[in-house]
Amino acid sequence: MKMSATSEYIPVSNDDGYFIDDRDSVYCKHGNYVGYPGGIDYICHACEEGLNKRKKGVRYNVYSQINDIENSKIKIFQEYSYKALKNRMKTLNQLIAEISPNPQIKITYEKEMYWYWSK
Repeated sequence: MKMSATSEYIPVSNDDGYFIDDRDSVYCKHGNYVGYPGGIDYICHACEEGLNKRKKGVRYNVYSQINDIENSKIKIFQEYSYKALKNRMKTLNQLIAEISPNPQIKITYEKEMYWYWSK
């Protein structure tokens, strides 16, 4: 078992693509616990579905924030399509404008990259 100078776990892969840790537990390539030698075997859903390619995606986190107050940002939802994001934000801004002629809340979003498993 390889260990770094800071004693962080570094997984060791066998030929089947499974990782074995220092407690004799076994994890699949997705990082899910699948049992230990001589014990119960669990099946990782991603492995069973054949999701073995790691891809990069984009998501948009949408926040509400009170105009003049710092640190008042609250995440209200997340969207994976830019077109859907714009439609939902337009609807939210219209609702806010109908409720108050001088709204104190603004809706903003941030783009974020993330990894996911695919076939």
